[in-house]
Amino acid sequence: MQRVTDLADPRRCKGASLDGQCQNFAEEGSDYCRVHGGKDLAPARRLKQYLLTKAQDRERLAQFAENDAAQDAAGRGGRRFWVNWNGD
Repeated sequence: MQRVTDLADPRRCKGASLDGQCQNFAEEGSDYCRVHGGKDLAPARRLKQYLLTKAQDRERLAQFAENDAAQDAAGRGGRRFWVNWNGD
């Protein structure tokens, strides 16, 4: 974490520390440094995880559909056999 050399620097963090105003540079697009909550990256991480999970789910569904089509072509009922066997 970079510290300011000039205490009047406008890029200085506006957070408070034990000995006065924080001496770190504020994060870009924020008035605070990372220590004092500037530019929280949690929303970006959550979005990335959501998109990754969504892509994995699509791939899994495509595999299921491919598997059902292969079983139908082979003359086996696949999951439908299981459902019918149980009386559903």
